[in-house]
Amino acid sequence: MRKAEYRAGKGLQLHRHTLFDLCPELLKLDDAQGDKLFRDFIRHFNYRGRVFDWTQHLKLYRWLEQSAYAEALEDEHLEAVMAAAVSLWCEKDRSNYRGVALVHRNSSTMMLGWKAVGSPARSGLEVLPSEFELSLSSDFAFCRVSSRGYPLPQNFKALN
Repeated sequence: MRKAEYRAGKGLQLHRHTLFDLCPELLKLDDAQGDKLFRDFIRHFNYRGRVFDWTQHLKLYRWLEQSAYAEALEDEHLEAVMAAAVSLWCEKDRSNYRGVALVHRNSSTMMLGWKAVGSPARSGLEVLPSEFELSLSSDFAFCRVSSRGYPLPQNFKALN
């Protein structure tokens, strides 16, 4: 039994580090280690049967908007979770797409991330002004990008 508990604890630590290492700004919402925030979010996340993937920070932000932390949320938190999600997509995606763009209905910016091609120094994250208005039923939307450069992404899909 102890071995199973140890593995479960190690798995949670991995998720905790993925969330907070990429978004240390979130720790400002809770105590220095983010213990309560993490426990409450994981409880909610597991109850809903969610899977950790590149959108995990966006799911966390949605939960934060409905939680006791909602009043403390600022633009920096939204930008941090968007940047983390785009970074994870660039790191983990194995498709032929070169990048991904992400927008939020309450943000005037678009996060645009590019996969590393050939050399890690070539990957990157751009923060651009967003001219897209999302429907009220969608908070986040994304668009996979085939080639680097212009025109900017246009065909955004709602992220559920």
